[in-house]
Amino acid sequence: MNQITKVIGSAKQPDEKKILTLLKIDKEEKKFVSISSAENLHAINTIQRFSSLCSILEVCKFVKNDTKRDTSFNDFKNLYLDEMINGLYDLRMLGSSFESAQTLMYLINGSVRGISGYVKRLIDAIRITLKKNDLKAAKTKIVLSWTLDTNEMRGDKLEMLNSIASKLRDYIGDVETSTGSVDLFHQDKVTIVVACSSGDYKEIKENLKDDNTFVIKANPLCEI
Repeated sequence: MNQITKVIGSAKQPDEKKILTLLKIDKEEKKFVSISSAENLHAINTIQRFSSLCSILEVCKFVKNDTKRDTSFNDFKNLYLDEMINGLYDLRMLGSSFESAQTLMYLINGSVRGISGYVKRLIDAIRITLKKNDLKAAKTKIVLSWTLDTNEMRGDKLEMLNSIASKLRDYIGDVETSTGSVDLFHQDKVTIVVACSSGDYKEIKENLKDDNTFVIKANPLCEI
């Protein structure tokens, strides 16, 4: 869901040909616009993306377990939390920019709540896994697997990772956050691993050799 911008905001009219040659990284033509136009276009793209995403997240709440294998849902199965929250910081900042615009604030706040609601549902999926398999909290370890750039300037993802871990620790003491390779060998405990990106899920599947491990995909369907 990362999109390369098609416009570039500029305070003054630059020498477009020279700069565009330096900035060209794909075949799509870019153009210079005013700063305010670039900001408004970015706002439209951000709100539009999260509105669409939250529609997926909300409807997927009602998808029953016996229909999750339907190939119609394949596009959503490969959409992980890592992608979902790209631009979340920008969305929240837009909430401060359009405070007097009721309809816009409805869309922005609804999207923020939609992401929060999804995180709650992901945590519920972990709790359901414990209950259905009669797992005791004291004998269970949870690993949140999310490979991140810890030096990222905005830090949205690291903040989200720590927030989920904190909420899980309210009822399970042994919660580990992994921003790199995951150690899945915990002989004394059952392990529940939450794959927060497609890359993490792939690595988990390649290294998984223990039947005493449950894997939850942090996608709209919260597949277990």
